Amino acid sequence: MTDEEIYQQIEEYREEANALYERTHEQVEASIVKHAQTKKRRKKLFAGMLSFAMVLVVTLAIVLPIVIQPQDQEIRYNDFSVLIPEELNYNLKEYYAINKQSLLYLDWYEYAEEMITLRYYEDGKESETVYLSESLIDGYRGYLVKLSVVKRNIVVEILDEKFEEYETTNIDDVQIIYMLDRKRSLAKFEYQGYKYYLEIEDEITLDFLLETIESMFNN
Repeated sequence: MTDEEIYQQIEEYREEANALYERTHEQVEASIVKHAQTKKRRKKLFAGMLSFAMVLVVTLAIVLPIVIQPQDQEIRYNDFSVLIPEELNYNLKEYYAINKQSLLYLDWYEYAEEMITLRYYEDGKESETVYLSESLIDGYRGYLVKLSVVKRNIVVEILDEKFEEYETTNIDDVQIIYMLDRKRSLAKFEYQGYKYYLEIEDEITLDFLLETIESMFNN
């Protein structure tokens, strides 16, 4: 191979090398741009995910306390002697009006010959009412009637222990638990967050008992 042929081949190698360099450079630049764009998209995606997570956390912080409200803890009074009665100077209807409460009562006041309304509280906690109780003698029929009102989460054992054997029925969607006896008739039910215990010291029919309870809903 002559010097001229060698020189020409070197020039061909150089041109081929330059072309290869240019192609390689373009590919590298394209790869760098693509990587940068991908990285930018990842940053945007990460920022979007982070923003969504922040919104979700804030939303949950606001919503969860509303949705997941813990129920009132049950308070049980097995020993009735720890409760102190306070006689009120007004009946249950008047007591509710004073305290702006919409609770049930037995509106037999027109025929009541004797009546006593009590508020029970725990010793040392006078401001906290455990339950209310009203007893009256119905002068029209001669019945001795007692109505007790307790918040749903409070258990006063002396009220519940009377229901050893009972039956159930319903007034609309309210379940009535009752006992009918020759000497005494009992009923209890829950309504709008409160438990009601009705006691009539006489023998009555189930129809009369249910009519009496239904009249409380209509006051």
